[in-house]
Amino acid sequence: MAFLSRSVLLVVVAMLLTLNLTDSKWFRFRTRRRSQESGGASSDSDRSDQDDGQLDMLEEMIEKQQKQINELETSRKLLQVRVDLQADKIKELEGDKGFLQSIKDEIVDLAKEVKELKMDKDDLRNTVGSQKAHIITLQRELAGLADCCSGGSGDVDSFLPLVEKVDKRRVVP
Repeated sequence: MAFLSRSVLLVVVAMLLTLNLTDSKWFRFRTRRRSQESGGASSDSDRSDQDDGQLDMLEEMIEKQQKQINELETSRKLLQVRVDLQADKIKELEGDKGFLQSIKDEIVDLAKEVKELKMDKDDLRNTVGSQKAHIITLQRELAGLADCCSGGSGDVDSFLPLVEKVDKRRVVP
């Protein structure tokens, strides 16, 4: 008989351990039915525990939202600083743009002056060339006059090699 009572006791303990009545559906259904039968009235301590739990949850939610608000405010301030920096850069670039425009205008003016100087140089070359031709003509006329004064016929061809020698010494190309 002792063996049988021990076996029964072990089986009951094993059943209690495996079922864990506090978490079973049967236990929940039974407690819900009892609370409905009693009119749904729970004890004051249960209500205060529930209220405290709800207050704690609300406080946690408020703290989380406050953290989010603080993060958003920090982000807004950082964005404002970035916007201010970009505005400063834009103003600086606009100032640089004016400076660069003045440099561009100066370069255009210098290019015009260089073009005018090239034209003046070409004019001087043309003037030098025409002056050389006038000098040669005058030299021939002087040679002819010199030949006439010396009693010659005024023929320039005899003095032409002499004129070319003088022309090469005096006129620099």
